[in-house]
Amino acid sequence: MIVVYAKSIVPEKNIDKYLEIAKKLVEETRKENGNIFYELIQDTNNKNILAFIEKWKNMEVLNKHMKTSHFITLVPKLNELREGESELTIHEILF
Repeated sequence: MIVVYAKSIVPEKNIDKYLEIAKKLVEETRKENGNIFYELIQDTNNKNILAFIEKWKNMEVLNKHMKTSHFITLVPKLNELREGESELTIHEILF
């Protein structure tokens, strides 16, 4: 199984719009075959830090996810609202 952690820093003025778009992305992604969970989390000490935590059956379904219309449409909109680059790491579950 694959776990993805994608962290962004979002300026306070953009958080509401970011959450609106992210909610659509979460709702559509949870419908995908091979998605185990897909959550957006917020740092309790810094509300500007938001991260997606994702769990996928395998890399094949994750790669398919990144080609879906909702991903291709919504992720660029999210990218416009954050500061700098996002921190993206992909992990394989060992145990």
